[in-house]
Amino acid sequence: MRSGELRAALVLGYGFPSDADDFEAELAREINHADPADLSGVVRLVEEFRGRVVARQDSAFDAAVATAADIRGPGDLRMTEE
Repeated sequence: MRSGELRAALVLGYGFPSDADDFEAELAREINHADPADLSGVVRLVEEFRGRVVARQDSAFDAAVATAADIRGPGDLRMTEE
């Protein structure tokens, strides 16, 4: 997924809520503060948001989030029985 495709996916809502705006703001911040010889922060950011899009499109992701929500509380890692 290239940066243009990533931007389009985020604008179309394939990521998490507010990801499109967050991506643009963080990208601008990374570019403005990056050493021109080291754009590793930009690469890391693109990889992070690409992963967010992929996660949101994975049907197992929602199930994992729902399962995590069933955790009883802090310090108690046992899952509730269904």
